[in-house]
Amino acid sequence: MIKVLISAFLLSLSSIFSLAQVFPPSVEAKLVSNADLVEPGDTFNLGVVFAIEPGWHIYWKNPGASGLATQVDFSVPQGFAIGNLNWPIPSSIKNPQGGIDYGYEQSLLLWSNIKVPDGAKIKDSHRISVNVSWVSCKDICVPGSKTLIYDLKLGDETKQNGSSIFTAWSNKLPTDINKTKKTFDVKVDTTKVKAKLYRVNLTIQSDTKLMSPQFFPNPGENISIQDISYQTLSGDKGFVISLDVIEKNKGSVKNAELDGLIVYNDQVGDRSALAITIDLDEI
Repeated sequence: MIKVLISAFLLSLSSIFSLAQVFPPSVEAKLVSNADLVEPGDTFNLGVVFAIEPGWHIYWKNPGASGLATQVDFSVPQGFAIGNLNWPIPSSIKNPQGGIDYGYEQSLLLWSNIKVPDGAKIKDSHRISVNVSWVSCKDICVPGSKTLIYDLKLGDETKQNGSSIFTAWSNKLPTDINKTKKTFDVKVDTTKVKAKLYRVNLTIQSDTKLMSPQFFPNPGENISIQDISYQTLSGDKGFVISLDVIEKNKGSVKNAELDGLIVYNDQVGDRSALAITIDLDEI
């Protein structure tokens, strides 16, 4: 059934691809950096800001029930090093078919840290190209793409500018559950229900209130996720997230990991997320 839905979506996407030119753009993408000049050997931020028209949304790295993941691919000069792409906490968005998409509305910044090699010469040209693609959806879905060019300027010292946007979006990033400064008690229970079907229960407890739980899975290629449900613990001091893990092929759950975000609101209403990796090898 999942394969049929994906095929149907891709077919509809193909059929509307030619229509992308006749619809006003629902998404604009532009480059932003936190430095005017970068010293050789230093690191700077380079990212893509997406301005999204009201009512439209684009997708997280796991798009959910439909859609395609937003892509940002950096091509840098030899010797430069690219960090991981930073994904802010997504939202759950109900699509017209009744399914739940994982994505972003209004605006989004996706960015990476880029390390300039020590031996880079200040007078040389240092051009970075960024290939960006997305699917934006409202009542219909329209694909978009753009190649953005950034001419990096090197100097004797790094001169920062425009860091505020990166600071604002850094506050919307999930925290690695193993690196959080807050105290959480996390317990993972897994049970085999039947062939190719496993039940996973995540119990999250804290000394403070945790409300409005959500789980955003990023299951990879070997497994799929369905039937996510939530149970709040007494006093709002935690919750239980239950979900089904389905093997796509017999034995594919072995050596597999389930990445995901545990999203919650704290006692003052601020939205936060814990990034967790569940080792499924011991199921």
